[in-house]
Amino acid sequence: LRVDAVSALARLQLGYCLLCLGDSSRAMTTLEAMDSYAGVGALQSQLGAAKVYMALAIDSPLSDSGRKVDEEVRCSLRLHRNLSHIWGQIEGGELKNPLEAVQRLRGVCDLDLTTLQAKQLLRLLARASGRSDLLQNMSSLVVPAQHRGTGGHTSSASSRAPSAPPPNRWATGVAAGYDGTRGVLGSGTSTPTSDHMAVGGRFMRG
Repeated sequence: LRVDAVSALARLQLGYCLLCLGDSSRAMTTLEAMDSYAGVGALQSQLGAAKVYMALAIDSPLSDSGRKVDEEVRCSLRLHRNLSHIWGQIEGGELKNPLEAVQRLRGVCDLDLTTLQAKQLLRLLARASGRSDLLQNMSSLVVPAQHRGTGGHTSSASSRAPSAPPPNRWATGVAAGYDGTRGVLGSGTSTPTSDHMAVGGRFMRG
């Protein structure tokens, strides 16, 4: 942002980094500004990712934030096509194993999520969609303990410690060469390679 103060991608990445550090307050302030990029400087997927990270940052058992979190989650599904596609598979019963659902969420090419964050997002998606029945087996999914972030902030989404094998990164046929259902972008890596970067940078254009 020091180089390009109006870069939507840079702001999105900064917001996510703050989220991972457990600084939810600064993450929310950073991500809230993404709304100003709508229609003028950000891709739909970037705006959708910002809504996901906002929901993760706001979500707290210590506050009455449920309605706001649900609004952010529903908005993310409207904006983020790849996330919406995966949620449709989960909601439709194609992914019955909670671990598989979490891994599939982590594999979305233009949405960075740790295992902890993916599990949290799955819970929020189910709640916002009125599908709490999908979470019956979630308690069996082992994830690492919470870690304290910088500045005294803590967040259930702050841990970077892996608890499951890295997922394949994929998209739903948004570029040439994909089969329209599940275009695999990697082989067991959560970070796009140089080939993936050529498709659209750290967050794929789509």
